[in-house]
Amino acid sequence: MSDDATRNEQTSGAESDDADETAAAAVEAPEAEAAPEPAPAEGSARDEADAARGGSGSTSKADTSADHGADDEPATSTSTLTVTIDDRSIEAQPGQLVIDACEDAGTYVPRFCYHKRMSPVGMCRQCLVEIEGPRGPMMVVSCMTPVAEGQVVRTATDGVRRAQEGVLELLLANHPLDCPVCDKGGECPLQDQAFSHGPGESRYVEEKRHFEKPIPISDLVLLDRERCI
Repeated sequence: MSDDATRNEQTSGAESDDADETAAAAVEAPEAEAAPEPAPAEGSARDEADAARGGSGSTSKADTSADHGADDEPATSTSTLTVTIDDRSIEAQPGQLVIDACEDAGTYVPRFCYHKRMSPVGMCRQCLVEIEGPRGPMMVVSCMTPVAEGQVVRTATDGVRRAQEGVLELLLANHPLDCPVCDKGGECPLQDQAFSHGPGESRYVEEKRHFEKPIPISDLVLLDRERCI
């Protein structure tokens, strides 16, 4: 009985020692597993440094952006071109047509197909003028020719008059001689320009061409191909 009691006491002592070691380990484990304090973020340190400098970095960035914005703004061109029309120097806008520049200078250039509110087509060829070129004067259609710096334009030379007379003579070659009975007689651009820019007489004395008329192209419109539009 004494041996059994001795063994029981030793076993109890060992169990108590194990319990003490387990408790000590449980106490030390939280201290060992405690997370280290986080290091300050790089961005935070940079922000603090910027704040210490009085926000100079932000100000310089804003100034740089403003400078770039000013550079990106398109420059407004206000330059004009110097053009000489019939020995008179005028200022014209880049891209302006010669026929409009002549009109701004007080010189009327005859025309039939050109209108400021429509795109130029250069069909009638009545608006011929002379422009000084490197090889001498050349005839151009003024409603299709833009102005250029230093350009010299002449609208009343003998060559221009002959060209305009020739164009009008061809336009009138098959035009009916119905002016006395035409509804537009007396207020007709073709009639006016025939008097002011046309030849005194025509070389075409053949019978004029005639068309069937009128042609109903709708319930409200009749086409007469022997009259101007």
